[in-house]
Amino acid sequence: MPKSFNHSLLVDHQKIRLLRQSLGWTQEYASVRAGYSTRLIRKLECGGKVRPETLVNVLQCYQQEIGNDDWTVSEFLLQDEASGEKDSHSSELDQQRQILRMQQWYATIYNDREIHRVAEFIAPEMTYQHGEGDVHVGIDFIREIASAVLTGFNPLTFEFPHSFYSDGYVHTFWKLRMKHVGEFSGVEATGKWVTCRGNSRVRIVDDKMVDAEDNWDVYDVIRQLQGESPKWY
Repeated sequence: MPKSFNHSLLVDHQKIRLLRQSLGWTQEYASVRAGYSTRLIRKLECGGKVRPETLVNVLQCYQQEIGNDDWTVSEFLLQDEASGEKDSHSSELDQQRQILRMQQWYATIYNDREIHRVAEFIAPEMTYQHGEGDVHVGIDFIREIASAVLTGFNPLTFEFPHSFYSDGYVHTFWKLRMKHVGEFSGVEATGKWVTCRGNSRVRIVDDKMVDAEDNWDVYDVIRQLQGESPKWY
């Protein structure tokens, strides 16, 4: 059963305010950078309850600006000794953070074409499998896949209609639209736009993927390059 992130949290508003102030940001500027309203930033800094994904998004914005990858969401929650809810909320927040990390991988490496950042997301001995195919070990194979896709298509855009965390893995269902500008799987550039859907199952440890499986129909992409209609629409 997919995890639901519908709880509201009581955050350590003083820590969050100090973190923003350490950046030299006003509440108004922080709201622009984080993509939320100024009212939401004020609510965070006044001790108001917020949804887990909201807290994760704001903290990620702040921490990325600082350049700090060594943080956990539990640091910014108030201890609730009466209900004992902190541990469960922290666990859900860490799961939500892993979901966002997974989406960030696709957005950074593919949407933004920053292939030089692969090592930020992939553990050196990561295991990878495509569908029912062979299992590959190591970061070099992941670089090869990313390079092949980026060489063959530009631009390309991933979207994420649905993601959830279950049994230690992040499950992400994605949609992809891309323009064929270079050789891919033996097909020279056609200039055609193609679409496909797929899903990924990934285990993340310390913000790096250690085990992953992708499922998407490469042959459907090739059929589209040859002039056929997409299987998914």
